[in-house]
Amino acid sequence: MVDFETRDLILSLLNKGPQITVDMRTLFKKKGYIFSKQAFYKSLRKLLDEEAVIKQGQFISLSKQWILKKEKELTEIHVGYKTGSIAQATLSLHEGEHISYVVDSIKRLDLLLLENLHYVAEIAKPKIVFIWDAHEFFVLARPKQSELFLETMKKQKTLVVVAVEKPSALDKNYILPKMSRSDYCLFGMSCKNPFTSRTFSVNIIGSIVITVVLGSKTRDRIGRLYSQKYENAYEVDVEIAKILSLKDRHKITIQKNSELAKKLKRKISSDFVIPVGYREFLFTD
Repeated sequence: MVDFETRDLILSLLNKGPQITVDMRTLFKKKGYIFSKQAFYKSLRKLLDEEAVIKQGQFISLSKQWILKKEKELTEIHVGYKTGSIAQATLSLHEGEHISYVVDSIKRLDLLLLENLHYVAEIAKPKIVFIWDAHEFFVLARPKQSELFLETMKKQKTLVVVAVEKPSALDKNYILPKMSRSDYCLFGMSCKNPFTSRTFSVNIIGSIVITVVLGSKTRDRIGRLYSQKYENAYEVDVEIAKILSLKDRHKITIQKNSELAKKLKRKISSDFVIPVGYREFLFTD
């Protein structure tokens, strides 16, 4: 019987390119994955039998047929989820309608928010997406997830305008360098909270407005995170981990409201120089 964890680790490493067989176990050990030599080679032989990988001298690599098979599966997943994703509930809203979701952790909140942003933006293909945040906590705490969204927007040439009420040292030191690398992302200080003081994030895609209200415990902890000074990144990571582990009541509200969307776009964009080629799409749906 094959150890599926070992098998998946081998495939994950080979996703990055061909590897020297004898070096693979060393790389796994450095990352903290410990398993026997026998388990490693048993999983490797199974992958060779499945024709998922091929051996060329001292190198092991994914086979072309395996790559094509996975590409086909991923295409089917993308098609299936574009037509049947949670975003369909958002896109089916009529003018003036809204839906709300309540979740108990920041991770679930971020996942639900990005799920909607990602799919709605992919399907609607807006020229500009507007985001207002009290702080860029989601990017700070879960950078990979945010970077994937920004990369998708870059591929479809959608401009992402990210406004922060009061950028702190954390925003400037950790967030700005990442976001400023993209030609399709504008990041800077903007207007005061366009909603109530409890609103943490406002996202506008066309006429869709998505607002995020954090639970009081989490909101207070994030406030303290941004008000303190830190000696190093480790101290920041420790505090972030504590916030991510909190159980709280967070709410996402999604509404279709063309007039509100235009008002918010006008308010946020007034603090930015929108590039030529995008200005004419500022207030369109």
